Amino acid sequence: NGALFLWMSGRLRRLQRDLVGSIAAFEQCQASVEGTDWVQLQHLCSYEIGWNMYFQLDFAAAIPLFQMLQEHNSWSKAFYAYMVAVITMFL
Repeated sequence: NGALFLWMSGRLRRLQRDLVGSIAAFEQCQASVEGTDWVQLQHLCSYEIGWNMYFQLDFAAAIPLFQMLQEHNSWSKAFYAYMVAVITMFL
């Protein structure tokens, strides 16, 4: 039940097209590192959950995740803004 194993489990489940199980694994991973210095892993889980929501066509749930990443992550604010704009077009 280590955080990295939970993250890998989420990726594996997505490859197996089990999006609900993938989201559950990523959420469990986020919960396991909450309150620690592993903020980047929490953001990575949010990123993966956002994509899973997008693949499930749950656009209303995906937008807040990418907005949070745009505000709090320094990887690529332009990419997150682009994802928010693209998803918003589907609503």
